[in-house]
Amino acid sequence: MKILLGGDSFAELEKYSNHYTSSNYNISDPSGKDNYDASVTHWVEMLADEVGGEVVSHGVPGAGVSSSGFVALQQLITGNYDAFVFCVSHHCRTISNKHVRGNFDRWKQATLDDLEFNSGIEVYKNNRMYSRKFPDTHLDGEQGIFHLNAEEYLAISRGEAQYRDFGMNTSAEPNEQHYLDNKVGYSYIHDAVTTVVTLDAYCKAHNIPVVFASAFPNSVSETITDMGIPYKHFPFYEAEVVGGFSVRHEYPSHYSTEEHKQIYAVFKHFYPEYQTMFTKKN
Repeated sequence: MKILLGGDSFAELEKYSNHYTSSNYNISDPSGKDNYDASVTHWVEMLADEVGGEVVSHGVPGAGVSSSGFVALQQLITGNYDAFVFCVSHHCRTISNKHVRGNFDRWKQATLDDLEFNSGIEVYKNNRMYSRKFPDTHLDGEQGIFHLNAEEYLAISRGEAQYRDFGMNTSAEPNEQHYLDNKVGYSYIHDAVTTVVTLDAYCKAHNIPVVFASAFPNSVSETITDMGIPYKHFPFYEAEVVGGFSVRHEYPSHYSTEEHKQIYAVFKHFYPEYQTMFTKKN
């Protein structure tokens, strides 16, 4: 039983193992956080241990669901996974070709292969937008995806003096501001909803058991439910209320091992069928 763990930083494993490390990217700064050496056992690893499986993380820290969902689908279509857990990202995060900076030739280099495809599936199979020199792609000419957080921009627009959620600064570069100015408001939630619904449909079509673990209340998962679309998710932020703890931004996946144990206990309450779900079919 091989379990794909996708999503954002909530899908990171110990030593901050994620999409970049799983894909053998050459990360120039592998830590980026104070507790890079923190020993943490993720609740999905606890699940894998119980069902006799293994976990491969392809979470993308700081990503919105359009980006993390794309990476997850890239992995799913390889056929290498028996199950899937996706940590639903915040809908206010988006992506851009930030490094292009108005250079048309660089835009063509970054974009045309995906636009002028002969077979749409090849965009998923051959996309190379995640640079092998992440995160310094804008410095060395490598192609890369950059994540922008509209929550930060909202704080700026409201005149808030300080905004430190997720370690963000309180200023947007001109090209970031231009992108956010031109992105239609409803597209944030719509991109997120369609990404999750697509992942759910793919898994159902290919008999892959899936858990959508929503870390953010009143957002993507709740919107899908409100639409009346048959859909189940694990609102693991409720474990924070039950356990009396909150996210640790300097930890991989934001929780200690003991907190992950509490999350796993809540998961088994929400998914009493977990043992039959995560049993590899011959």
